[in-house]
Amino acid sequence: MNRCTRRKALKNLEHNLSKYTWEKQKYAMFSILLRDNKEKMEESVLFFNKNKIIKNNINRFFFSQNIKDLLTYELQFNELSEYENIEKLCVTLLCGFTERLEKYIKLKKLYEREVFSEKYSDAYTILVEIEKNCGISIWSCGQKLLLAESIGGLEENKKELESFFSGIQPNEFARILLIFSSYRAERNMSFINYQEHIKNFVKVLNESSTQVSIKNYFLFKIGLDRIDLSLKDMCFILQLDAQMSIVDLYNSYVELLQCMCVNEKVSEIGKSFVLGMAKLQDTHISNMNIRLNFSANQLEDFVATKLCLIIEEYTLCHYNKVIDLINEDVKSNGIYDFQILILLIKSCINSKNEIPCNIKILHDIYNVYSINESYEFSLKNLNLYLKIYKDTSWKYKLLGFIDRKTNFVTDVKKQKLSLISDINLTPNFIFILNSDEERKEYLKIFLLHCKKTVDLYKKINGFKEWENEFCSEFRNEIYKSRYYIKNNESEIAISFLEKLIEKKLYTSDYEMEKIIKYLYLAYVSSNKLESAGELIVNSYFYNKNIIKRCNLSLMIDKKNMGGNVNLDGNISYPIYVYLYQKMDLKLQRIVLSNYLDFYNIDNVEDIIKKENTTNVNKLIFFLNNICTEYAIKREVRLATNSKEAMECRIKILRILCEIDKQNKKMYLGEINDITTRREVNERTKQISNRKIFADVKKIKLANEDVLKENFNKYIAMKSFQNDISEMDIEGKTSVQLLNNIVSNINKSMGEKPQYAQKVIVLRGILSKILEEFLRNEKYGMNTYLSSRIRHGYCDTQLTKMFRQKNLLLVSSTGENKKYNVSQYWDSKINETQEKDYRILKKSLSEFTLKIERKVSEIKTEWIQIKLYPNESGMFDYSNILNELTIYVNDFEKEGGKTFDMLFDSVINYIWSHTDSILEKIRCRLNDEVLKYYMDILKQLELNIKKMQDSTIKKIVEEITNNITLVKPKVEGAIQEFSNVFYKDDVEYQDFTMSELMMISTKILRNLYSNTENINFKNNIECKMKFSGVYFAYFIDIMMILFNNVMEHNGFDDLNNLKIEVSMSDEITEDDKKELHEVAPNNTEFNEKYLVIKMKNNFSKEIDSNNLEKKVREVLEEKAGSENNISQYTQIEGGTGLRKIKKTLSYDLGIQYAIRCFIDNREFEIKIYLCIENLIHKI
Repeated sequence: MNRCTRRKALKNLEHNLSKYTWEKQKYAMFSILLRDNKEKMEESVLFFNKNKIIKNNINRFFFSQNIKDLLTYELQFNELSEYENIEKLCVTLLCGFTERLEKYIKLKKLYEREVFSEKYSDAYTILVEIEKNCGISIWSCGQKLLLAESIGGLEENKKELESFFSGIQPNEFARILLIFSSYRAERNMSFINYQEHIKNFVKVLNESSTQVSIKNYFLFKIGLDRIDLSLKDMCFILQLDAQMSIVDLYNSYVELLQCMCVNEKVSEIGKSFVLGMAKLQDTHISNMNIRLNFSANQLEDFVATKLCLIIEEYTLCHYNKVIDLINEDVKSNGIYDFQILILLIKSCINSKNEIPCNIKILHDIYNVYSINESYEFSLKNLNLYLKIYKDTSWKYKLLGFIDRKTNFVTDVKKQKLSLISDINLTPNFIFILNSDEERKEYLKIFLLHCKKTVDLYKKINGFKEWENEFCSEFRNEIYKSRYYIKNNESEIAISFLEKLIEKKLYTSDYEMEKIIKYLYLAYVSSNKLESAGELIVNSYFYNKNIIKRCNLSLMIDKKNMGGNVNLDGNISYPIYVYLYQKMDLKLQRIVLSNYLDFYNIDNVEDIIKKENTTNVNKLIFFLNNICTEYAIKREVRLATNSKEAMECRIKILRILCEIDKQNKKMYLGEINDITTRREVNERTKQISNRKIFADVKKIKLANEDVLKENFNKYIAMKSFQNDISEMDIEGKTSVQLLNNIVSNINKSMGEKPQYAQKVIVLRGILSKILEEFLRNEKYGMNTYLSSRIRHGYCDTQLTKMFRQKNLLLVSSTGENKKYNVSQYWDSKINETQEKDYRILKKSLSEFTLKIERKVSEIKTEWIQIKLYPNESGMFDYSNILNELTIYVNDFEKEGGKTFDMLFDSVINYIWSHTDSILEKIRCRLNDEVLKYYMDILKQLELNIKKMQDSTIKKIVEEITNNITLVKPKVEGAIQEFSNVFYKDDVEYQDFTMSELMMISTKILRNLYSNTENINFKNNIECKMKFSGVYFAYFIDIMMILFNNVMEHNGFDDLNNLKIEVSMSDEITEDDKKELHEVAPNNTEFNEKYLVIKMKNNFSKEIDSNNLEKKVREVLEEKAGSENNISQYTQIEGGTGLRKIKKTLSYDLGIQYAIRCFIDNREFEIKIYLCIENLIHKI
């Protein structure tokens, strides 16, 4: 804004201010401030400070007590603003309210202390005081949501969120920020799920300049680890937050300064601010000031003497003393200082004491340090706390801790941000300083308080030689080893570390992990690759999580560069590679092949002979995880075809059943899967020309955790007393709203569709399933559309008949519109024919262009997925989300209750929708494309025939003949192409119950030895044929029944076991009576039923009375509790029976009932199935 325009704007504003509402006054003020340069900024702020009208409303501008003022103000931004100007504006504003900010910082510390101590009611009282003194802010609203969730659970969180928006139309930025604050507060929303919400939200923004700024604004405000931002991004962030509240502006600017500090990009304005605001006693500013304006003389007053005493005692390994001192501090100051808590936890581990308080996060940190059985669970919890505590001083402490404990190479920036977040100065802060001179000066201020600790830091940093020992032998050797590894003296480090293992000087897995981490580094640095591999593999068998911080790629890289070739013959190396890249099946196959080559092994028995005398654990792991069916199929020495690979894998699994009996059930399960799959495959025929596919099983597996978590949230929200409304910010409507923000941030966003919160969660689940089904990069439909149809097949199938008859030209320049070359026809032309040939070529070129354009249209406009309104394609799913929402509501009314049922139901609906799309595509191909091809062929023929009397008469005759030959082929080619637009499927062979029984017993014999000794009887009276689609499900049911008998009969000698199986489609009067006992009143049994009965005896070792008691308990528990026959089971006999129940109720989708009886040491199960929809219909 030039001087004249600015002066005119100020004068006009002063004249009209009294006529404006407070919102318009604020808007007018910022319309000038956001366009000022830094030289005029202070002058403008002074002008507004002097204006009485503005001064009277300043509290409403920046410290409002009414949430409506905060949320409804229409934000603006100046895209042309320079960061320097906006930073100057923000600093000027903040410096004008230092007293308010000082109060905010003081109260925020008290507030966080209560939150971290899990005293949420006390925290709420302080939060109210913060809002009273410093106004309502986006930050304080977010904390209210956190406290609502912590005190009253999910429902209170969502009620609080709804109350913010009640009766108002908030600006879109505020709405989105608060919705994500609500997500962060959710205790049952995992870190991964939260990240998924962010991803779904920001993906709608494109790469235009302003949209990138909006995207990065939200990634900074709602994300958890955004550190690197451009000046343009920071300019945008500060412009918006300056208009919200001083608290929000302060929080954002201080965090941006921290990020700039670790990126070495703090401006002079920022440095001056840090220096000038040190008096606020905000530890983030104080710590940045040390880094930016280092002066050791000014730091002595900031040293916390009690903390130094605790650190010194810890250095001296006086762990019980440390625990006592920290307990005293916690009693007087509460839970606040993250550093002190870390010292407490490590002291408890080293002294084998329990954590002396019940704060949950401390126990999770303890578990991660201890690497105990709760390690993975607690690591997830810490990520959850990172989400919950995002807007507190613990954000970067947690981010840094998780980074250190999960990565072999820590993120330097995250560690520096963690240090800037320290509450008190410690010697550890030297790692953020700029030079050795500063570090030495800094350490001097601690000499009076913790001399031994200072001595240790000097040695670690190379300021002093390692001399006498001053703490435990373990810590001395570890510190020295680190020092020697850092200085490329790994052999010395190895001697120290191996001594620790040899003498067993470690007392916990926490200490063992340190040994393993540094010893592995030393081994690899010294090229002792076999030792490194053995260390990792043996450590994994000791504790699978203890190797998490070892960079396994180091050894792989070293070997690939010509390291020890003897590794190929060490069974530990394939295991090591598996631990390094579990999902890299190709690499695992290569190392297996190298191992077999090394010993010239060509059968499984030779592997057993070679390795069975050494480490059985390694052999078990190798056979189970490395010698998989996938690897065996590709290793011709072990199997030459798929059938042999199955047999080889079954042989391995039987060996594993013998040498690893505790996991026998798992191995039998895989044998069952392989044999069942083999039998099913023999009864199916793949329809090879169908190419529409999505790998639903793998999609479900890849997304199951997040989807189930959201499903559980949906179920929880259905129990809310009242529906709570909100807008779906991740839906397609939000795309339009954000685009509106971009096009004109000051315009009203219009009416926004409101949904019950539970519906938003449901829509999120449905949207995720739909998007993964369509666009999962590995398994989604679009991947298969691309690889199977669009790339290659489409061009070939729609043009091959023309190319075979030389009717298409190619381009000499690669430009699509210039088709002018045909090697076939060009070779037949002499100089006298050139003129006529050019005319003929023009017709062929036009024909080629029309064909290529149509093929391109089909590829780019037809065979594309349209998920959002701004996309195009015949695979149109842009309106299916609303249909799915209605469908799922109906599905639930019909009894759908579990996640698996929901997922399968949604997938079936999507496939049904896809089938209708495919039919439209086939019709359009067979009608429109066929007609188009025939029309342009006819036109080509007419054009060519015009040249019958030309100098190229023979060529004209040949082309005319070729056109005649092509015409009948066109319809066939297009029909063949249209046939690919069916769901990739198989044809199933129908089956009878006799065939089912024969194959089930065959699989049983494959699973168990000595089954020929069983007294086995079967009576198959049902002669009906069943649709082959259901064959695999019936096999599953029969094998579950057989396996239960085999695993739980109690006989040592199978000669004593009797099994009777009967299958009948005749319902007796007794059967009807039994069915009436379990079915709802007035149920008619007019449908066709199948009754499967299996009876077996059991040994005296099985407690018959106890079994009968369990049966009675389940009968009493279940009787009358369900109203639907298809959900009724009168005894739950374990996970197998639950699987039968799921298979019957959902996979087969039929009514059923299950009854069990115990009499005279015999167990009988009856399954009644309504088979009306399962039998083959002619």
